[in-house]
Order: sequence, then C-alpha cells, then structure tokens
Amino acid sequence: MESGSGRRRFRRSPPPDGDRFRRQRGHGGGTDLISDLPDEMLLLVLAGLSCIRTTVRTDLLSRRWRGLWTSLAHTGLVFHDVAPTTVKAALARFAASPPASVSTVDIRLPSPCDCPKQVNALLRDAMVFSPTELVVILLESFTECPFMDIELPCFRGTTSIELDAAFMRIKPTPMAEFTALERLSLKGNIDNLGAVLDRCPCLRVLAVAFRLVDSALVESALAWIQVMRHRLTVSLLDISIPRKDIINAAGFASLVHAAARISPQEFIFSNYNQHINGVRNIINAHLPWFHRATSVVLSLHNICFTRLPEQNFSTLEMLSLSACSIINLPTLITRCPRLRVLKVIAGKSTRNITIRSTSLQELDVRAFMECSSIDIVTPVLKQLKLGVRANTELSMSISTPMVENISFQRSEAFWLT
Repeated sequence: MESGSGRRRFRRSPPPDGDRFRRQRGHGGGTDLISDLPDEMLLLVLAGLSCIRTTVRTDLLSRRWRGLWTSLAHTGLVFHDVAPTTVKAALARFAASPPASVSTVDIRLPSPCDCPKQVNALLRDAMVFSPTELVVILLESFTECPFMDIELPCFRGTTSIELDAAFMRIKPTPMAEFTALERLSLKGNIDNLGAVLDRCPCLRVLAVAFRLVDSALVESALAWIQVMRHRLTVSLLDISIPRKDIINAAGFASLVHAAARISPQEFIFSNYNQHINGVRNIINAHLPWFHRATSVVLSLHNICFTRLPEQNFSTLEMLSLSACSIINLPTLITRCPRLRVLKVIAGKSTRNITIRSTSLQELDVRAFMECSSIDIVTPVLKQLKLGVRANTELSMSISTPMVENISFQRSEAFWLT
C-alpha cells in the first residue's frame, strides 16, 4: 500500500503462475478478485475515501459492496454539497448500526432545498450520534421563511456547535440544555440568544451574527453577553441592521457602545442607506474603543464619527471602513500600532487622503468624491490599491519603498473606470 495526494492506493502483486487478471462479468457486476477479498480489505479501501458521498455510492458497484460502508468506524461524518434527502438516508443507515463514537457531524447544504423543514429533520437525526462537534451551514441564498423556524435541539454531549442558518430564524428547542457545550457559533435571524446562553453553563467561546434582527433585540442579546463576559470570549460579533429598522442617533450610540463593552475579537457592523421621508438620516457619533479587537469592519451608511477614543487600538490588525466617514482618519491610524490591513471607501467629506503608518502591509483606498491631495508614507507596505475621482490638479506624494503590487485608477467621472 502506498500513499499519495492524501489518498491510499493499493497495489496487488501478480499471482505466482503469472496469469493475467481476467474480469468476469457476472450478476451484479462483481469480479473474482472482489469476491475473494475479506471485508477488512474492502473497509480499508472505503476508509481511504475522503468524501462520504463517494463512500455511500460504493453501494452501486455490486452486491459485495452493498451496505459495507456502514461498518466503518467513522470518527467524522462530513456531507458537503450533498442533497438533504441523501444526507438523511446516510444518517439513517449509520444510526441502524452506529459507530462507537462520532467526533464530527459536518453538513453543508446546497441550494435549493425544502428549508427549514429538512434542516430541522437533519438536526434531529444528527442528535442521535451525540457528536463532539456539530457543523450545519446553509448558503446565504436561503432567505427568511416566515412560516417555520430552524429549531436547535439539545446536544448534551456536544462541546462545539456551529449553525449558520443564512437568513432563517433560529430558535432553541424549549428546555434544551447544552451541558457540555464550550464553543458556540450562531449566524442567522436569532430569536432569543439569551435563552440559549442561559442553558450553556460551560460555554467559553461565542461567535454570533445577527441577520435581519431589530436593533432593540440585538441590544437585549448584548446585555446577556455582558452578564457572562467574565467567563466568555466573543470571537465574532456581526450586526446587520435591517432596512426596516430606522435607527436614530441615540439608538445607534447605545448599540455601538454596548458592542464595544463586549469588545469582540472580530467586529462587523453594517446598515442600509436609510432615509426618513426621502431625507437622509445623518448621524454624528463617537467611535468607541474596541480594546480586544483584531479586526473591525464598519459599513455604515450616513454615519459620521466625529470623535475618536483617546486610547490606542493596541491589538487591531485589520480595519475596513465603507459608507461611513471618520473626521480624523490620520489620527486614528496612528493609534493602531499593529495595523496591517486598511481598506477605506472615503466619504463625501474626504478631499485630502493622508495615511502614515509604520506597520501597514496592505492598503486599499477608494474616494468616489472629488479628491485634491494624496499623501501616503508606509515603509513596509507590500500591496497598494488606489482609486480616486480627481481632476488634473491632483497633488500626490507616495512613499512605499517595499511595495510589490500597485493598482492606481483615476477618473474625472463619478464612477471609477
């Protein structure tokens, strides 16, 4: 047996008499060689297949292979881009003669499927195996279904759960206790995060993405996280304010500062271009201090940060700003000593672009409004993308001695060419 490219390959030595192997097509398409091999050898072949779908399809080869895959001592059941009906049938076959232990059940469903009914059925089927790790991911093409929720059943022995329900509403099963759960990732229209957290006594790491959730409900969920902050690390906090939720200055300030008190490692905050009676709702706000964040992505229409925190963002490595504007961006950059990646889509008020950093390695700046000057000093920068709207009087000063890739676009029209 040889290994190569991550797969096992079996080489059979020629028989002693030197006769060449002759295929004999019989009933079911079997061969003399296959019929003579013990089950242990065939299971080795199956164990070398990395795809559970391919493993299941060996049923079609011959009667000799039929149902043999269910005898594998699977430690992980992985179904990527497999139809829900196929996944359900495979889980049922495994449940009929379950392996001693299952470390992972990983289901990533293609689109379309009859959601969320099929997803709920698969979650209940996976619960039978009590896996150490559960992963269920729906593509973001799945839209909200107002008639049915994704119900998270009780996985008592599971220590890690990742459920990405796209824009479906996630709701915990009543009285479900997750007594062993240490890591939880929920993404979707989360109905009541507090009810879930209250049933996870061992939870240590939380990643959460609120999609199509009203800002008042998000803030209520953040209050629950705040209560647990002494024992909880928030690896991701992703807030997307729905279009119908028109938020005022006080509501925005309350929400963004509640997120800052949690200080997730990765923070994503976005909203839609909101109007009230056809007039843009411009909000002036203070940029809060995210003292533990390594990545901050802000895509906030009609938000202008007029005041910066006095403290340094000492752990921040990636910053992306779009739709919103920051009055004193050069000062903010100097307060990010470890910043490696900066992406900026400059707002209307930005006419002069000034960026000075000794740590930046990737810089992407686009200014759709009229730009009059560019001043960039980044001694260790490797990649520079620059797109501006400017006339022939544009003043430029760029010092990037280590740069390897440069992309520069200038346009006198509103849209860049």
